[in-house]
Amino acid sequence: MAKPERAVLEPLGEEFDISTHFRTSIRSLAVSPFSDSETLIYAGTKSGALVLFSVTPKYSSSTALVSETASLDTPRITSSSEGLSLLRTVAVSVSSIVCLHVLRGIEKVLVLCSDGFLYIVDSLLSLPVKRLAGLKGVSLIAKRIRSSESEFSSLYGRVDNNSGFVSPSQRLLQRLGSGMRTNGLKIKESESPREESDFVFAALAGKRLILFEVVLGRRTGRSDRNTNDPTESLLILKELQCKEGFSTMVWLNDSIIAGAASGYYLFSCVTGESSLIFKLPELSSPPCLKLLRKECKVLLLVDRVGITVNAYGQPIGGSLVFHDIPNSVAEISSYVVVASSGQLKLYHRNTGSCIQTITFNGNGTEPCIVSDEDDGSGDVIAAAVTSKVLPIY
Repeated sequence: MAKPERAVLEPLGEEFDISTHFRTSIRSLAVSPFSDSETLIYAGTKSGALVLFSVTPKYSSSTALVSETASLDTPRITSSSEGLSLLRTVAVSVSSIVCLHVLRGIEKVLVLCSDGFLYIVDSLLSLPVKRLAGLKGVSLIAKRIRSSESEFSSLYGRVDNNSGFVSPSQRLLQRLGSGMRTNGLKIKESESPREESDFVFAALAGKRLILFEVVLGRRTGRSDRNTNDPTESLLILKELQCKEGFSTMVWLNDSIIAGAASGYYLFSCVTGESSLIFKLPELSSPPCLKLLRKECKVLLLVDRVGITVNAYGQPIGGSLVFHDIPNSVAEISSYVVVASSGQLKLYHRNTGSCIQTITFNGNGTEPCIVSDEDDGSGDVIAAAVTSKVLPIY
């Protein structure tokens, strides 16, 4: 039976203030389901600590995750508010945690810190943190999202332009030109291309845009899903040249869209060529991108206006006009949730109507962040302002 369409958001209990445990503030969030009745929330802090929460909706009596973490030998924090339990914390770095990606299926969390390094942590924060070798000076990462098998090119082999299996989107991106440099992975002509995993990312490091995969086990193409394997590593797939100054980035099919103060640019991961798709006016707010998973589109923000574009950077489906300039954006059901000035506002994606406003306790002027599940299918989002976390259903 199809889920009924949502009308409003409901906070799951009170705000949780981590300042009672840590003298720090929250810089990043990630949300991931643990079971049908429990959701994990990860909060990355300015001090470099990663904090794990468990969310159990009011209608659920499940305590499976709390019991599981209670049986572990590693240090943990036991504290909770209604619907939200703070389970565990781990020190990842002495630098701020600026980005988090949950790698569902291998039970890991990919962490980017402001020191420019990438780290791997297990999903329950029970094993030692590992810094991944091979990349440094990283300022942004974006996970590759694929809408369908026919709309993206494999990074493990070259696309044959004469083949009848090249999609229209691939031909469009190939016409942009060339200029890609391959580094790390070599595929023999006689080999069949590997099936691409769900753990492929783009990393911005200075003037380089590096495409890589997070792998477990040996670099032999063997699919190893042992979550206790100590040999997590990065497999560099390709490297593109770009300019500096990007502050936001998403990756959909064969297109990487990145935003800088001058505008939004599209990079082809097939050819490495880039083009300006939208020039920002002077004195505009910082660029911000949100990948809308349900429709496989990208929301491109220009001050208070959200412009919906497809994977080729072409505007489609009109635009959304928000009441305030967003700090961050999340997606839930058929709505987008905009975080700004200590408030969350719920907008219908099709009509653009503002349906609901949720205000954090405080003066309403602090920057606010919001996060959803990576696949856009979850019923729980998380919001944070300074040291406070609020799960919302």
